[in-house]
Amino acid sequence: MFLTTGHVSADDNGYVGETLRLVPGQWGTYGVVSEFQADKVKEGVMYTKWLDGVTVDDSQFKKLTDKDGTEYWATPLLNGLGCYDINKDFNEDSDKCSGAVAANMFHYWFDRNRGNIDRFLKQFPEENGVIKVAGETIRLSEFLETYHSNDNGDVTYRDKSPFFDYISKNFRGPVWTDKLLDAWINGYGYNHKWGRNIEDASKNTSGINFFKKVFNEKLLTDVHQIFNHDTLSYWLRDGLYTGKAIGLSYGPAGLRHSLGHIISIWGADFDEQHRVVAIYVTDSDDKQLTVGESGPRIGLKRYRVFSDDQGRARLTAYAKDNTDGEAKDNAGGEVREVYTLDMGRQGWENYFNSQPQ
Repeated sequence: MFLTTGHVSADDNGYVGETLRLVPGQWGTYGVVSEFQADKVKEGVMYTKWLDGVTVDDSQFKKLTDKDGTEYWATPLLNGLGCYDINKDFNEDSDKCSGAVAANMFHYWFDRNRGNIDRFLKQFPEENGVIKVAGETIRLSEFLETYHSNDNGDVTYRDKSPFFDYISKNFRGPVWTDKLLDAWINGYGYNHKWGRNIEDASKNTSGINFFKKVFNEKLLTDVHQIFNHDTLSYWLRDGLYTGKAIGLSYGPAGLRHSLGHIISIWGADFDEQHRVVAIYVTDSDDKQLTVGESGPRIGLKRYRVFSDDQGRARLTAYAKDNTDGEAKDNAGGEVREVYTLDMGRQGWENYFNSQPQ
């Protein structure tokens, strides 16, 4: 398989995004949509929750077979659906999967805050969103949009990002998703050490930031350690229902401090107990995967979520082989953390209310 290695409760009833409920026997009656929805019902899926602004439809999913014979569901890489799939070129960016997820989160954040950002940039055009460092001027306006790969003359896929390009060029070695975002939003100087930033107005002193005057020391990122299926389900629902950009890290089971991988989450399937059954992800490592031998490149992939015999949450595409929901031979990566990026709505409101009218 291609797997590489102001708080609001998830139980709150305030919905964002789209929630699609499945009723056995009442799904579509034709072709691939019927098969996809029937598969989900067999797995006990009661509803699918998409992140706010994501407009993916079941009809866009295709059942594919990997080289090892494993079947899974995926969509072609499509633009304009509210989700992002920044891909690596595997040169200077080979170890930047966390940077790609940070870019996906940032572009989603840009989309959801487009009105606030436009208003912010118009306030002081030569000051807001402008960074001057070492004789270089960096403008937020140049980071807002993704662009086409242009691989072999093909300009179909917008899977490149000037933000990710900057990270790949200027940061050596693996990076931390949350710390990259904290640096560019709040002005916390980036460091490679393990551990999260702590909110402290005396610490966010870096001049390389775009939004410090809006959010100051208030962090919009969060990182949640995941040790079992229930905590994963809780934090995914929390992120999806409160409209936060989401990343998920995983790696070899039982080796939580070994090298792993991180992907972006745009939606999830849940059962009647609100436990996550599957997640819909984009992955910076799958640039070469296509729908069929010569079909379009892959965009979203659906990963099943299981509990292994130690109770750990695992990701895999294997089918269930028992009624306990355990993965076949305990296969797949162990989920480690859920990363989130809040949209900062209160911070924006406070900032604009404090400005002269």
